[in-house]
Amino acid sequence: MDSRSSQLKSRKLYSWYVVFLLALLSIISYADRLILGILVDPVKAELDVNDTQMGFLLGLSFSFVYATLALFLANVADRHNRRNLIVAGVLIWSVMTSASAFSSGFWQLAFCRLGVGLGEAALGPAALSIIADLFEKQRRHTPVSVFLSAGVIGGTGAFIIGGAAVLFVSQMSNVAIPIIGDLSPWRLVFLCMGLPGILLGFVMLASVREPARRIDEQADGPGAAATAQVVAHLKERRGEYLPIFGGMLFVQMMVYAVASWYASVLIRNYGLSISSAGFSFGTVGLIFGTAGAILGPFFAGQLERRGRRDAILIVGLFAVGIAAPATTWAPIAPNVSLSLAAMAVVMLCLSAASALAPLLPQLIAPNAMRARVTALYFFIANIIGLGVTPIIVGFINDAGLFGVSGINEAVSVTAAVLLPTSFIILFVGRRALTRYQSDAMARST
Repeated sequence: MDSRSSQLKSRKLYSWYVVFLLALLSIISYADRLILGILVDPVKAELDVNDTQMGFLLGLSFSFVYATLALFLANVADRHNRRNLIVAGVLIWSVMTSASAFSSGFWQLAFCRLGVGLGEAALGPAALSIIADLFEKQRRHTPVSVFLSAGVIGGTGAFIIGGAAVLFVSQMSNVAIPIIGDLSPWRLVFLCMGLPGILLGFVMLASVREPARRIDEQADGPGAAATAQVVAHLKERRGEYLPIFGGMLFVQMMVYAVASWYASVLIRNYGLSISSAGFSFGTVGLIFGTAGAILGPFFAGQLERRGRRDAILIVGLFAVGIAAPATTWAPIAPNVSLSLAAMAVVMLCLSAASALAPLLPQLIAPNAMRARVTALYFFIANIIGLGVTPIIVGFINDAGLFGVSGINEAVSVTAAVLLPTSFIILFVGRRALTRYQSDAMARST
């Protein structure tokens, strides 16, 4: 009995070790993905590009290949070794992040951003599939929320790291590195950001083994489902997937608009330095964004245990309803203190809402297609959310609709359109999710 108890404890500790290692990789991936957000102005000046082009570099140059390949790599994850897939992806995106330091123009940086997207496409679906195989269905909420909250830590931590790095190296002007030569501050930030991922990639290769695939009560049997079966499943359950994926798409669009441009709002409209903007926005996001990513799934789980079959949508509606006015007002607040206070509410609520959508495939999709259903959500959220929204905000500003420094109004108007739309879609979808949960309960009795 003692031996069995010891084995169970060891297995549990190992499972949580894997979760935290995957979470660290997620932190690094989001930091590498979003670090450009704090470096917009120096990159823009040195490479001679406008805000629309910066929107492309912030979004579509990364998201198109990321979202497209995520679908293909999710199919690989459902059929082959997920550990090895993640390790390969980590090494690719880390090398391309460091290579961004040597970009001499717009297209070179766009190519490096494409490479970062190629590598990061391997992580999300494969990691969530591994976590689902390490934990029983009723115990997945917490490890999944830990993994998802890591993205918030990485995304907002990128601004803190970037701000600190810019402050440090700016005091030395350009930095001379043996063999490489002189690097301006923003280039040195990119060079250093790629190194931790390379190290952790080898740690994962040495310490993590591919888990056995769990055959749960919703799976038809071992092995991966055919693509036709995935399509049939999505069609059958479209009433549940569409409200979540559709409503949360607009949330993700706003998340990426804020992540891409709010640091520039602080710099251009409130007069903060790059380092101060990074510290301020990063700290607010790190505290409140992380709290939201954990609390969203937590409250959904609590409501589910109390019999609320529409718990995911209830929490999502509550979060979006609060986020809509706060996000609209934060960029145009009369002073920086009020703007950051409103942004704390924004990060808490948007993170809580966006953490809910990836939970749905883990609850509804059979194991044999779970990674691909999850990848479909990431595809939609990234190709439109990250790919399009930064360009829209940059274009609105370049068009001069709000004057020379109207990036704050551009972000505010975007929020005023996207978040009320999200709320309406989520509200309409409550009935379908409740009906599915009732049918599932009836089948299990």
